[in-house]
Amino acid sequence: MAIRPLTLNLALVTWRPEGIARVAAQQLPRVKGVSYVVSWQDHEGAPVPASLDERDDVSIYRCEAKGISANRNNAIDHCTGDIILMADDDITYDAEALTAVIVAFETNRHLNMATFKFDGAGSKPYPSAETDLTFPFPYGFWVSSVEIAVRNQSPAGRLRFCPELGLGGRFPIAEDELFVIAALRQGITPRFFPIVTGRHNGPTSGRQPSSNAALQALGIYVAMAYGIGAPLRVYTRARLIHRQGRASFVRAFAGIMTGIFKAPAFKRRNKKYLW
Repeated sequence: MAIRPLTLNLALVTWRPEGIARVAAQQLPRVKGVSYVVSWQDHEGAPVPASLDERDDVSIYRCEAKGISANRNNAIDHCTGDIILMADDDITYDAEALTAVIVAFETNRHLNMATFKFDGAGSKPYPSAETDLTFPFPYGFWVSSVEIAVRNQSPAGRLRFCPELGLGGRFPIAEDELFVIAALRQGITPRFFPIVTGRHNGPTSGRQPSSNAALQALGIYVAMAYGIGAPLRVYTRARLIHRQGRASFVRAFAGIMTGIFKAPAFKRRNKKYLW
């Protein structure tokens, strides 16, 4: 009996009328088995661009909730393909890369979650070869949301991003890191593939100044990821942020520690998204 080819949904998030215009300008590639599920936040009642509305491989769902994590969850909730690849409106995708994502899952039938690469990630390091991801990750490596793909009908397909984290949420970062940690805590082993899935069209945010809320989010992540060993990580994290010019050492240290103290209450509020 022949095995049915897998299908791929890009769970693509955007916001505001100018965001949907960026999606239209991308000229998303037409690829057999690939379709685009767009979650559109803060749409202001604007019409869908005709170039998207006329396509049978693009579905657009307006999202009334706030924050990028809620937006991603809305896109995931509407995906019906075998594989879901997280996507943003400022990344350019090509047919060959999307086909490679499908092949990765087809040749690894027990794979529930995969991570990939994208051009434009700045100085972010990646593993040199295909490998399972275990915690702690290689030094300096982290997983960005748009590098994550999950098998829809699997434990990984039931994961969702924590709405308190990410742009527009209570804490503006760390939603992607905790998504991966939640997978690991639930017994899911992500596998990294050195496949470039897209090109980021703009500056990265990895070296921007850190707000107090962002520092607290980092503290929450450190507490959730390292448990009782979290306080030992604060000095090195604060020193790195200071070296990058994102905050003074004292402010970074204090902000991260505040986040660690807030982590227990954060976990109680968001247990359905964690473990």
